[in-house]
Amino acid sequence: MVEPSPGQDPSVVSNPFAERLSAAIAERRLSLARVQAKLEALDHHISVASLSYWSTGRSMPTRSRSYGIVQALEGILQVEDGHLTEAIVAGPQEYAMAAIMNRQELLTDLLQEHDLPNANMFEKDVISHSVTIDRDGCERSMVTRMVLRARNSGAQRWAIIVERVGPRDIEASGDATAPLLRQIRIAPDLTALEFGLDHPLERGEALLAQHEIHFPAGNPPVDSSGFSLRAPLKTLSLRVEFLDQLPPRLFRTFQAPGADEPVRLEQSLLIRARVAHCVIHDATPGTHAIGWEW
Repeated sequence: MVEPSPGQDPSVVSNPFAERLSAAIAERRLSLARVQAKLEALDHHISVASLSYWSTGRSMPTRSRSYGIVQALEGILQVEDGHLTEAIVAGPQEYAMAAIMNRQELLTDLLQEHDLPNANMFEKDVISHSVTIDRDGCERSMVTRMVLRARNSGAQRWAIIVERVGPRDIEASGDATAPLLRQIRIAPDLTALEFGLDHPLERGEALLAQHEIHFPAGNPPVDSSGFSLRAPLKTLSLRVEFLDQLPPRLFRTFQAPGADEPVRLEQSLLIRARVAHCVIHDATPGTHAIGWEW
């Protein structure tokens, strides 16, 4: 928790977003009314009172519509892309934007805002998810193969959400069956990837698709890697390859929807050379992962 500075109104908690926003407004010598007028001209509607609350730290722009307004503010105030959006936290508890977006209704809002396809168009039968971890403990790449089955005739596009670590975005690609159509940063640490086929499928028709993601160097290290399911899955395969050395302690974890923390599971992993692997049959919704300790 961030404590107020001495002499500061205790109802106002300092945070990086408010500090950056107020400094940028002062630098441009704009009144809040003038900032609001510029936003209105770009079809972004917000009150002067809300802008005041943002700039003083009394509230945070945590809804999906507000995120678009903050992106517009970066242009109006002539700061670098991401200067404001990357500083968004959820008030005094300082939850990252990704934690806020775990609330399903907000994530749904984001998908609708960017005209991303409904996740219910396809049913996933099998997912194979493979990740590489470099010598510094950072994710460097992941390859995901999925067997998808059309729930309804006309299914042609789908999207996945990737949580990013660090300010730089990921590099992604699809395959010949389903190339990458769009890559959109929908929140400070969330990127949406949209894939599509060259023709719509009939109901019940299945396909095998693969996508690959590369993460930039210099990101913070991680201590787990996994895959989040919104619906039950017949088979989920998780594989983590360590490019340097294998951690001395490896284990499975599971975080149920709505749970604050993952729990460590007793099920053993298959470990060979520098690779940890597990196969989960009839996987339940939630985040299944392989974790480790050095």
